[in-house]
Amino acid sequence: MVFIIVKLIVVGLLFITFLQDLRERAVHLFLFPLLLLGFIAISLQNNSWPVLAGNYLLNLLFLAIQIIVLYAYFSIRKGKPTAIVGVMMGWGDILFWLVTGAVFTPANYIFFFLASLIFSLFFHFLLSIVLVGEEHTKVPLAGHQALFLIFMFILQLFFPNLNFYNDSLLLESWL
Repeated sequence: MVFIIVKLIVVGLLFITFLQDLRERAVHLFLFPLLLLGFIAISLQNNSWPVLAGNYLLNLLFLAIQIIVLYAYFSIRKGKPTAIVGVMMGWGDILFWLVTGAVFTPANYIFFFLASLIFSLFFHFLLSIVLVGEEHTKVPLAGHQALFLIFMFILQLFFPNLNFYNDSLLLESWL
């Protein structure tokens, strides 16, 4: 019962993240520690502390590689060192990636990261069609990814075998 309540609170926090980022193109800082605590509580229902810590460190390594690659790409493209955080992406996006690393195993985190980016691209494109005339230069990435994660949690209700806390199902289906 406690697990369901924690998950409902996390879904509520994710929905607030989505709404704030959509409306303000910013997410209040207090949401990130709350999400992190909720994600850790969810993850600990399925894994031990050492497994959670190992998974989280691997996810942070993946995230660091992504940020370094983005920095290198834009720096090479522009011919000079180029700041990406605060200019091309917000700190809220980085913080959201940091906290979501606590709820997934490494393969599931990579899947979430890539699938939510693709979802964000299409969702933003659809919003720009529906909301004609409004300026859409900034993508509320953390908000879109929060909405995608809500969808993933809902899918988990209907497909209990969908397990974000164990890589075996995902790896078996892809390999």
